[in-house]
Amino acid sequence: MSTGPKLEEVSMPPTPAKRGARLVCWVSILYLLTALACWGLLQYGDDWWPATFLLFAPRWLLAVPLAALVPLAAWRRPRFLPILLVTAVIVLGPVMGLVIPGGRLLTSPPRGTPLRVLSCNMHYARHDATPLDELIRSFKPDIVLLQEWNRDNHSELLKAPDWHTYRTAALFIASRFPIQRTQVFGRYSMDAEAATASHELAWPATSSAGPLTVFNLHLASPRHGLAKVADDQPGGADSIIANTELRHRQSCFIAEKARQVAGPLLLAGDFNTPTESALFRAVWHEQTDAFSTAGWGWGYTFVTRTLATRIDHVLLGKGWHCTRCRVGPSLGSPHRPVLAELVWPE
Repeated sequence: MSTGPKLEEVSMPPTPAKRGARLVCWVSILYLLTALACWGLLQYGDDWWPATFLLFAPRWLLAVPLAALVPLAAWRRPRFLPILLVTAVIVLGPVMGLVIPGGRLLTSPPRGTPLRVLSCNMHYARHDATPLDELIRSFKPDIVLLQEWNRDNHSELLKAPDWHTYRTAALFIASRFPIQRTQVFGRYSMDAEAATASHELAWPATSSAGPLTVFNLHLASPRHGLAKVADDQPGGADSIIANTELRHRQSCFIAEKARQVAGPLLLAGDFNTPTESALFRAVWHEQTDAFSTAGWGWGYTFVTRTLATRIDHVLLGKGWHCTRCRVGPSLGSPHRPVLAELVWPE
């Protein structure tokens, strides 16, 4: 029996809806791979100049695609939402530096001597000191550490007789406790020793633990090399590399001085180095970053119209318990103050 000629199968071109759904699929996968690549690249920050550039870049931009991809996936490809959820966790977490202090939720602060520390780079801005005074009144710090504090800015509150103060060209400390001894190692952030001063303070726990040693510091800024690379100017990569080498020498110098301290130790200031940096991990592993331990959120301390990063830190020597750490409001500088609440156990 003859069946006659067979009709050729005709493949229909994909509809716009199907093309849109496929596009959402491929973009979601590419987005995940990009997030993973950035996460991996950040591990080499301050080891390889392109990774260093990413370290200081506005990493929050990587979260922007979520605003479009999540609704599109929910509409066209719901099964791709778990991929976007994983991507969001990577971007908002390790890439952008989200901190959730899980350990502090499970432990109670020990009994001991409390201490409150305020640290901020004032950026030599000529502005009213009222915001600083208001923050001091509300936070009630025991120690105030300022970098680039303009001599023309006079805080009436810090002039009170119950404050003990010491100033260099680039650094300023105000302490509720007497300053027994001060060593100035470097006076400017671009010096080989950075802008660094250590202060021995007589505080309530002195009789049992010895004097409290506080380092106030400001390391070299990488902004010139970063700006050259961003503007595609010659010499940008070399500038970034040279700055990394300088910050490494400065950090090693200060860490060695801190290693010689026998009693309670604090280091605070503008490190010009995010915690994700390989340099930060290598040099400062003996100290504990207060915000990483007891902070919430991203804790960005340097904020401009496009950039947000955490480069100002309060580091704790052995023995301290940090109950809370947060970033305070603007004081007229692009840097935000770091506010740490500590306890020295009995």
